[in-house]
Amino acid sequence: LKVGTAEGPASAYFPDEGLLGVYSVLNRQIYEGLVGFDNKKISPLIAQSWTNPNDKTWVFKIRPNVKFHTGKAVTAKELKLSLEDLKKFDYWSLFVSTIDSIEATGDLELTIKTKEPDALLLNRLTQAYIRDTAAPDAGGRNGTGAYQADSTAKNDEKSTTMVAFD
Repeated sequence: LKVGTAEGPASAYFPDEGLLGVYSVLNRQIYEGLVGFDNKKISPLIAQSWTNPNDKTWVFKIRPNVKFHTGKAVTAKELKLSLEDLKKFDYWSLFVSTIDSIEATGDLELTIKTKEPDALLLNRLTQAYIRDTAAPDAGGRNGTGAYQADSTAKNDEKSTTMVAFD
């Protein structure tokens, strides 16, 4: 997959850039959230399923055998770290701003509690990209998406080459 743009740098990855234009196209190939949109409805991505046992609690069952591009397994603990990490970025903190607490309640179970009832939490989580926060800046190679930046290609402001991720 090759992405080229006249709009801006094609090698600016999440979390350094936002959701506009080429950044959105590029980063949606590399990063995923717990949930995403499929035919205009919210569908599982990293999460396998979820329940909403009360107005402020969301329990996510995590899909087994999901790996980051770095090779590390995605666990509830890793998801907690990634979502909490978003709070330090001005732009990305918007998508986790209503979250009061995040707890790994099992290896593959994550419980999120909101400050108050939030009917839009799942919508927000479609934009709360998950990454391996322990990895050094991997330049588009620390998400869970279908593609990762090709480390052997010349990726610059004009183009980025991606390769499929198993």
